[in-house]
Amino acid sequence: MTVKVSDSAATGFRRRSTVLRRLALVLGVGALAMALVAIVVTLSCTYQVSGLSMSPGLRPGYRVLVDPLAAWYGPLARGEVVAVAPPALPGQFDVKRIIGLPGDQLEIRRPAPGRPFAVYLRPGGSGSWRRLSEPYLGSSGLIGCCTSRGEAAENPRPFTVPRGEYFVLGDNRNVSYDSRDYGPVPRSAIQGQVIWLITPWARFGPVPVS
Repeated sequence: MTVKVSDSAATGFRRRSTVLRRLALVLGVGALAMALVAIVVTLSCTYQVSGLSMSPGLRPGYRVLVDPLAAWYGPLARGEVVAVAPPALPGQFDVKRIIGLPGDQLEIRRPAPGRPFAVYLRPGGSGSWRRLSEPYLGSSGLIGCCTSRGEAAENPRPFTVPRGEYFVLGDNRNVSYDSRDYGPVPRSAIQGQVIWLITPWARFGPVPVS
């Protein structure tokens, strides 16, 4: 038995095939473009750590991924690692950890004579003082804090972080240039949150927040 396909049906089939091929081509090109955009964005938002201020967690040469949107949307949390533009170094940025939030009262002092310096906090400026647990710490620093401007001091006293500003420190306090040198920073100085450790591959994964 022979089935004869009409000319109109054959023409419709060819048209549908052409439309499907064009749709597949458009989707393929779109997917490729999105992949290229993702690669460019990822590369443009990476940063190679220099210096020892965040050691031992982030060492010189480590490459991290910075999320620039985190600096503008949603609250920033204590313990987050961020990229900060130091006031005295325009056009540059360092990796630091958020220690004090707006309204927090903090002091860096010795818990006892001869003991290493430690950070003490009154979150939001109320309640009792508590010592901040810092398992990421490399060194505790050689001097206490703070002055009335939030800088290092031989005779430290409590300091209240101003509204809209953040107190940031490096994990390796003996060598870190941070808020103890230039005081708290405004939110506009925070360029993004360091969210992922890219290289070395043995350490590949999210940057822990403590």
